[in-house]
Amino acid sequence: MVLAVHASAVVDNFAPIARPATDAYRADVAAAPERGGDAAAVWLTVASLVEHAALVPEGEAADVLGTAIGLALEQLGEEAFVRLGAAEWGEADRVPSDAIVLLTDAMQSADLLNLAASTLDSLLGADRALGPVQRGRILAKRARVAWKLGMLEEADADIAASSTSDGANRAPSSKRARRSASWRSRSFAATIRMCAATRGAPCVWRSRAVCVR
Repeated sequence: MVLAVHASAVVDNFAPIARPATDAYRADVAAAPERGGDAAAVWLTVASLVEHAALVPEGEAADVLGTAIGLALEQLGEEAFVRLGAAEWGEADRVPSDAIVLLTDAMQSADLLNLAASTLDSLLGADRALGPVQRGRILAKRARVAWKLGMLEEADADIAASSTSDGANRAPSSKRARRSASWRSRSFAATIRMCAATRGAPCVWRSRAVCVR
């Protein structure tokens, strides 16, 4: 498979598995234009914003990425953001761009696999604040999409890379910890929503969230 140069390749050192967002979407809907329904337009907007954020300087990227995060959170809904995030990762090492990562699951469910791959590729380059744990989680998602696309070698490479991220799949181990994680995740989601509403780019370090303008 010959892949177009992807935005993420400009700012990072990994091999992209997908084509740019618009081309990816066209490839997905070529055989089934109804894929994704009305939500597909929002998903394509998010993917395009993330792709753009990977190409621009860091200061501008934060604003563009913040807009994409706000759209992703609005599309998911706060309850789903909290529930799906807790089920996937627990409370540990959460970041605002988790909303975009979770949105790619919806893209996969709608068989928009190329669009999901494009979004994940771009996010690795767009969110400069990602640490090893967050990058490992994104690579694990990329591996899943690559496997569905029949790109088995790429999937194996992403699985190997994601497994080196310590604690990438940690989750609260006790019932009390899970309740605490759920409360903090709801607070986290509310902060992201407030930042998006005030046109600020949310940035989270551990459990503290601030708006970067």
